[in-house]
Amino acid sequence: MSLPARNPKHNPLFILKTCKALNGRPAYIAGPMVRYLKLPFRELVRHYNTDIVYTPMILAREFVRNETARISDFTTNERDRSVIVQVGCNNVEDLLKFVEMIHPYVDGIGLNCGCPIREQVREGIGAALMSEPELVASMVKAVKDKYGDRVCLETKIRIHSNLDETVRFVKMVEAAGVDFITVHGRTKTTRLSVPANFDAIKLVKESVVPTVPDPKKHNLTIAPTVATHLVLLATAPIKISMSLPARNPKHNPLFILKTCKALNGRPAYIAGPMVRYLKLPFRELVRHYNTDIVYTPMILAREFVRNETARISDFTTNERDRSVIVQVGCNNVEDLLKFVEMIHPYVDGIGLNCGCPIREQVREGIGAALMSEPELVASMVKAVKDKYGDRVCLETKIRIHSNLDETVRFVKMVEAAGVDFITVHGRTKTTRLSVPANFDAIKLVKESVGVPVVANGDCFLFDDATKIADFTGVDGVMAVRGILSNPALFAGFDKTPWAAVERFWHLATSYGLPFRITQHHLSEMMDKLIPRKYLKEMNELTNLVDLIDWFDFHFMLKREGQPGFATLVDVTWREHRGDAAHI
Repeated sequence: MSLPARNPKHNPLFILKTCKALNGRPAYIAGPMVRYLKLPFRELVRHYNTDIVYTPMILAREFVRNETARISDFTTNERDRSVIVQVGCNNVEDLLKFVEMIHPYVDGIGLNCGCPIREQVREGIGAALMSEPELVASMVKAVKDKYGDRVCLETKIRIHSNLDETVRFVKMVEAAGVDFITVHGRTKTTRLSVPANFDAIKLVKESVVPTVPDPKKHNLTIAPTVATHLVLLATAPIKISMSLPARNPKHNPLFILKTCKALNGRPAYIAGPMVRYLKLPFRELVRHYNTDIVYTPMILAREFVRNETARISDFTTNERDRSVIVQVGCNNVEDLLKFVEMIHPYVDGIGLNCGCPIREQVREGIGAALMSEPELVASMVKAVKDKYGDRVCLETKIRIHSNLDETVRFVKMVEAAGVDFITVHGRTKTTRLSVPANFDAIKLVKESVGVPVVANGDCFLFDDATKIADFTGVDGVMAVRGILSNPALFAGFDKTPWAAVERFWHLATSYGLPFRITQHHLSEMMDKLIPRKYLKEMNELTNLVDLIDWFDFHFMLKREGQPGFATLVDVTWREHRGDAAHI
C-alpha cells in the first residue's frame, strides 16, 4: 500500500530548472484536462518525452470528506513520476487537508485558478479565483508556511483583460511563496479559436519567478483522440449509444414489489447499495442470478449536479441495466430536484439515503443524519412527487431509532409526503453489524404504513430471505453484505458458483472496472472457495494484468465464447495446485 520515497529529481521545480540549464530546452509538460489525464494516459505521454504530467482537477472539498471521491479521483503507482495533482479549492482549511492527504503520493500540487467551466466558476473555484488574488495568496502562504520545500506548489492562471491586474496577481502569489506559475494566454472568456496571447505570457515571465507557457490548444486536440483509443484497447468493443430505450413500466420497482408478492408468492429480491461495489458489471451479474431490483452505490447530489467529472465517474448504465434504483445522498430540496431532473430518464427509481452511518456522511448532514430530520425528509419527498408524480418511483432507505415510536412517526410522515416505498435496515445508526438486525422493528414499520416495505439486514442465504419475509410480512428483502460475497444468493446457491466468477471477469473486463474494485469483488466471492493462503496472494497483487495471470495460473478460467463458459459450480483448479488447494 506504500510507494517508494519521492525522488528529488522528480520535483517539478528541479525539472524546470535543469531542463533549461542543462538541456537548453523548456520542460515538456502535459497539462490538466477534465477526465483525460488518468494514470494510463499519464504513463503513455511520459514514454514520449514528457517531463511532467498533471492529473485531472480534483475538488478538494469532496476529496477530503468522501472516501468514494478519493478512490475514484486519484490513482498512482511507482512509475507515475513526475506528477502534479491539480486541485480546485477556494479556502485554506480544505486546501491544507487536501495537501496533508495527498502530498506523499505526488511530486507537486497545482492550485487551479484558470478553469473557465461555468459550474466551477459558480462554485468560486477555477477562473473565479482570478478576481481573488488575496485569497489565492493566503492559500499559497498557508501551504508553504506548513510544508516549505517538502511541497512543490504551483498556481495555474489565466490572464486578465487588463494585464496590469495579471502582473499584480502573480507578484502577490510569488510573494506568498509559490514555486512556479503556469499561464494560459487567454482570459476566462476568450474562446479557444482565438490565438493565445504569448506577449502576455512573456510579460509574466519578465515579472516574476520561472513560468511555464500553457500549450492547451494542442492538448485539447490530441488528448480526446488518444484517450478514446486507450479505452478501445483496454475493453472489449461495445456499441456506444447516447440514448437508451424508453423505460418499461414492468421495471418500475413499485410494480415489481407488488407483483412478486401477489403473483409469485415471494418477496422481491433486491441487491442493496454498497459504497463503491455496485457498479454496472456487478449489477448485471446479480441480475443473472434471480435478483429483481439492483441499487447503484450512493451518489452525492451536490457534487453530481455541479460537476461533470462526478457525473461521468459516478454513474454508468446501459439497456440491460433494469430494474435499477439510483441511491442519492442529499439534504436539501434544491439539489435533489436538480439531481432527479438529470438522472430520472436513465433509471427505474430513485432512493433517498437516510440510513448510511459513515461518519463523514453524517457530518455532512446526509445519510443517517436525516433520521433526526423527518420534516426535512418529508419536504424533499413531497417536492419530488409534486413535480414528477408517478413518473418517478421514489424510495427512502432508513434505519430504526432506539425509540421505535420515533421510527413510526418518521415513516408515517414520509408516507404522507408521497413516498412510493420504504426500506428499513433493522439497526440504529450506532448499532454494530455484529448485533443481529431487529426484525420486530421492521415488522412494526410494515404494520404502520400502507406503502410497500423492504427489509434490510442479515440476509446471507436464500432461506434467510424467505424467513425474513414470512416473519415481517414485507414486500421485498434486500441483501447487501450477503450478495457481495455471493452474487448468486437469490438463485439458491450457498456460496459463489465458479460460473459467477467467470461471468464477473467477463463483465468487469468488458465494461471496464477499476483494479481495486475488481480485486475486492473477487476476494469477497472467492472467500469460501479457496484457502486463506491463496486469498492472501491474490489480495497482494497490484495490477489487473497480474490478477488475470494469477487466475490463469491457478484455475481453468474460461472466457466467453469458449465451450463450458460460466456453466460450472465448483472451482476448476489446474493440476499443479498441490495439496494446499484443499480447504
